[in-house]
Amino acid sequence: MRVEIELSAKARQSLDGIVAAIEHHRGRPIKISEKDWLVGTGATGLWLPFPDVDDVLIMPTPSALYRTQITLHELAHMILGHDKIADAIITLTGPFIGENAARQHALARSSGRNEYELAAEKLADELAADIRPQSSEPGWFAEVMG
Repeated sequence: MRVEIELSAKARQSLDGIVAAIEHHRGRPIKISEKDWLVGTGATGLWLPFPDVDDVLIMPTPSALYRTQITLHELAHMILGHDKIADAIITLTGPFIGENAARQHALARSSGRNEYELAAEKLADELAADIRPQSSEPGWFAEVMG
């Protein structure tokens, strides 16, 4: 797994730290927002790199843990430089214009797992382990049991 952005141990301690480090490296802000229309597409998240902003769209979920995992997966694509690898990019006919084009992109991306999706998932899992509070309970226990 080739990593384009090296994150310091301090940056890896929180989601905000990871976002800030990626923003600094890429020279543009990352905008993370929930989109209801992702529900039912088969895609839980979507990264749309633009020249002036990296848009991360995530499916709404009541679980903060799951929301973080979806976000980390999309951030992992940035860390791995998947926007610079031709095989990792799904091209569309025409530029992105509004939600309809983003929906088409989400539907296209949701079909199957490939080496880029698996690499992003692996890195997202590693990042999640880094930012998870250390305790004697499993990370999901408090969220499930309240």
